[in-house]
Amino acid sequence: MSPFARRALAHPELDRSTEQRLARRAAAGDREARERLIRAGLRWVVLHALRRGRAGAEFDDAVQDGIVALIGAVDRFDPERDVRLATFAWPAIDGAMVRRPRPPVAAHERDDVSVDVTSDDLLDGLHDGDAQLLRSRFGLGPDPTPRSRREVAVLLNLTEAQVRTREEHALNRLRRQWAPPGVALSGRGC
Repeated sequence: MSPFARRALAHPELDRSTEQRLARRAAAGDREARERLIRAGLRWVVLHALRRGRAGAEFDDAVQDGIVALIGAVDRFDPERDVRLATFAWPAIDGAMVRRPRPPVAAHERDDVSVDVTSDDLLDGLHDGDAQLLRSRFGLGPDPTPRSRREVAVLLNLTEAQVRTREEHALNRLRRQWAPPGVALSGRGC
């Protein structure tokens, strides 16, 4: 078993009141509370991968997929409902581990692609305000921290609805600009 798995199993479980308190703080934007919930849930992910009989690279892949599912569950968890986080997160963790990985592609079958485009190159075709919005929203540029629409709205003195609309329009503009010729674009406004 990997050192990570051993550390995850050694992490103590949270009691119900601590879990609810942390979940309320996490829902209010407290990153430390969110991280504590995720760390406490890592043991469930490792236990589930072990119960599924995964070993080696397959175990590592299952744990990685399970952690992604756990993070999503922590972000969606409602502490006001009468359910524990483990109960809420378990179906997502299980579903992530059930999916079968794609078979590896032989080297001669791959289409190796090299893309030498920076985020500045991508955003050059946008108005400065839209480029700044996308940089702030997705953590592009000097500050690599992605922000919520609410945070971007405050930063740019806009409403959340304005941020959402401008974000959609800017992304659609980028899709049209950078899509390979002959590729049908899907999505709103494309």
